[in-house]
Amino acid sequence: MNTEFDYITPIKKQLDEKLSEVCFIFMTIGTSIETPRYYNLNWMKTFKEDKKINPFATKNCHFIYIGSTQINDLFFKVKCKEDYKEKVRLNASDFWKQFREYRTNFLLKNCPTINAY
Repeated sequence: MNTEFDYITPIKKQLDEKLSEVCFIFMTIGTSIETPRYYNLNWMKTFKEDKKINPFATKNCHFIYIGSTQINDLFFKVKCKEDYKEKVRLNASDFWKQFREYRTNFLLKNCPTINAY
C-alpha cells in the first residue's frame, strides 16, 4: 500500500497551464539552455524570498516556484495553501521525484519535439 503524499494532483491544472506556456515560449524563441526539462522546485524563491515576492501571503494564498536550474530568472509560480507548501518544504525530495516524473510525461505527451531527458 502506497501512502506517499500525492504532490501533483492538487496543483496539476496549474502545472499543465504553466508548463504549456513555458513549452510554447521555448519552442518559439528558446535556446537549448532554456529547455523545460531543466525545471524543478526553486527552493530559494519558494522558501527564502517568498515574503519579498509575495508580501501579502495569507493562510490560503501561498506559492511554490518552479523554475529552471540553469537560468534563475526563468520560473513560474503555482498557488497553493500553507499546509501544502509546508509539506513540500519538509519533503522536497519526494516532491522533486513526483514533479520530475510529471514533467517528463508532460513533455513526452504534449511536446514530443522537446527532449524530455
